[in-house]
Amino acid sequence: MLNQCQDYLVKLELEFVANKALYLTQGVNNTCFRVETQCGKTLLLKHFDRENNFKVTLVEQHLAKESVVPNVIATSEKHKLIAYQFIESVEFNKSLHLQSLVAKLVVLHNLNSDYDYEEINLSTLFCSYTELAEYKNYQTTINQLLAKLKNYPYELGVCHNDLVRENLIFSNKTSWLIDFEYVALNDVYFDLAALCSSLALNLSDKKYLLACYFKLPSVSSQQLEKLDLYQQLYNLICYLWYLKHGFTSHAQALKPFIND
Repeated sequence: MLNQCQDYLVKLELEFVANKALYLTQGVNNTCFRVETQCGKTLLLKHFDRENNFKVTLVEQHLAKESVVPNVIATSEKHKLIAYQFIESVEFNKSLHLQSLVAKLVVLHNLNSDYDYEEINLSTLFCSYTELAEYKNYQTTINQLLAKLKNYPYELGVCHNDLVRENLIFSNKTSWLIDFEYVALNDVYFDLAALCSSLALNLSDKKYLLACYFKLPSVSSQQLEKLDLYQQLYNLICYLWYLKHGFTSHAQALKPFIND
């Protein structure tokens, strides 16, 4: 493992010597290592395992300049490698981190870059799970939720679309977003709803989240209703994704939070 990480450093043209390496297991579409170097720097090295997903680093490099993503130290398109500053995450603190997360989302959702964004269609997205036996139990609910959302304005932005807890990093001062493999155009409420689920936000927290995001003194019942619809859909997407990819324990842990 240490030799592999040293090889990555060479390919990234970094003059660091790997002293210790730890394989990080949470990546699905990439291989990640936490690497301590002899000079005292700690890096996150990521190899993109799929041929076509390295281009998301264009978004990440832009967002790193806005402190939304940890500092990008080096990239190699030829070898599908990227090195970030490694940040040891602390426990989420609502009073400290929620406003920071909202500020980072605002930057992301208003992002302009040369990246060729696709636009997510939630109806099409759910079609990829129709072969699952469990899908039939929620098909009616999904259709009803999608139909209800048509009564609300569609607020398009560049969205992360995968804000699970593992893709949020917190320090003693601020927060960061990581892993942008699913970046695409979507209703910004999808990301906001994902935060609500991933951070187990209560009603008061949700009102604060929306008020901060939209810079309003208070939020409307319509905004809360739309957020709730997206949160239900987000939970269902995560549940079906876990089942499809064999993460049964994750799916079972999420099941009590699905409104059917």
